[in-house]
Amino acid sequence: MQDRLSVNLQIYDESYDIAEQHHPKWSTLSNGARALHARNVEIVRPCIAVFACPGSAPWGGGTAMGIKIAKHIGVVTEVFDEMERNWDSCGCKEAVSG
Repeated sequence: MQDRLSVNLQIYDESYDIAEQHHPKWSTLSNGARALHARNVEIVRPCIAVFACPGSAPWGGGTAMGIKIAKHIGVVTEVFDEMERNWDSCGCKEAVSG
């Protein structure tokens, strides 16, 4: 039990560090917001690829943070232009359905 707790705390600390490295205003975030960003690192970590169709503001908000985290971890990332709305040509449909 103690070994598992140590491993989980180490992963949690690493997730915080990654989130802090990539959030532009980390020092202004509440503890709760920081915890959510650390959790988001763990959402991306097991992925083999991340696809994003962010719309008109591609490098703002949560999409940008997710892409930054994925690139940091070494996950393949692909950002598509949502304004095209042509899922067949961008490859999203095939990637999701296998």
